[in-house]
Amino acid sequence: NRVATGRSQDEPRLMRGVGNPFRPGVVLAVLAVGALAFLLMLYSIGQGWTGDEERNGGEHAGSTSLNGFAALAGLVEDSGYQIELSRSRASHDDYGLLVLTPPLFGDPAELTAIIEDRRENGYGPTLVILPKWVAMPVPEAMQEEAEAEDGWVYLMDVNSPFWFNQLGFAEGGELAIGATKGWNGLGMSGALPDTAQVQALAKQPSLEMFPLVLDSEGDVLAAEVSAAYAGDEYGGEPWPTLVVFEPDLMNNYGMADEDRARLALSLIETSL
Repeated sequence: NRVATGRSQDEPRLMRGVGNPFRPGVVLAVLAVGALAFLLMLYSIGQGWTGDEERNGGEHAGSTSLNGFAALAGLVEDSGYQIELSRSRASHDDYGLLVLTPPLFGDPAELTAIIEDRRENGYGPTLVILPKWVAMPVPEAMQEEAEAEDGWVYLMDVNSPFWFNQLGFAEGGELAIGATKGWNGLGMSGALPDTAQVQALAKQPSLEMFPLVLDSEGDVLAAEVSAAYAGDEYGGEPWPTLVVFEPDLMNNYGMADEDRARLALSLIETSL
């Protein structure tokens, strides 16, 4: 059974973490000849970086912490895609795939505005990876014993983002955290790094979502938002919006497993 929140295991988890196609005919032609698709990955919304420091334990594409996404960015780039990492909110209207990694205490109004603007104006697909981890820098008393490096974090707890059902596509939806035996989707299956603290869509929003990845209990770990979420403003099918409810499918914690890494890349390619 799932509960609204869950507490992480007693032992610390310390570990180094480890688009832009035009629409529509040009993209198909480009992909047909095997040329590179373009990928734009926005670090996150309102993450609050300090200076140029990237190894700060944040939930963004420059972070090597467990809850960061440096491994995903590296995997996609190594797979032949062009990546741009950006802190700028202005990047949301660039053409291509935009990957959003909002923090646990993000702004739902801002996130909704970005997603709707991209769908209505045809900028390209959007993939949103929801947060769940409450992380803090490794306590000084533990650093020597753990041989902690810059950017390592201590995963204290898990909480679903309070703002989820305030998103434009999520009204009436509900997240829950609980245990599961594994995941399956896109022709693959496997386990999660913490099988007791898995975040899933437990209650369907009023707007239909099409499951892409499920857990062992049939709850949704990743899905595509119905095309009805945005009108046909630019003469064609709207670009997809994908939502990953379980961040361990794509963060550095998840990328430590080959099956999850394959799934993460498949979710990226499904978005394009």
